[in-house]
Amino acid sequence: MFLFGPHSHLHPGANHHVPGYNSGSAMYRSAGTVEFLFAELTAGLTFARIAISAKPQDADKIERNRKNARKAYDSLLHFQENISLTGEEKKRYESGKSELKAALRRLGEQV
Repeated sequence: MFLFGPHSHLHPGANHHVPGYNSGSAMYRSAGTVEFLFAELTAGLTFARIAISAKPQDADKIERNRKNARKAYDSLLHFQENISLTGEEKKRYESGKSELKAALRRLGEQV
């Protein structure tokens, strides 16, 4: 189950450039920045679920997906302070971030 429904898009990779985002500025509110935040969250949850559901003998798969889930989590922490969310978006975001944090802990990460 994906937290944000079938129309969520996964972030295509490790390039964390967000159009219109400048880390030296105040809050941002654009469709692109909000979409980026939720895409990164969805990607992190997906990687974590793959790692958790992998067979124990598939250590490479577990490790690769654990690392990718952690990168997504760290990216969320980096960008979240500068992206303005509506009340409903904030509730969905915090719920998803808590789920990702719990999954990372289950995978042995200290978050």
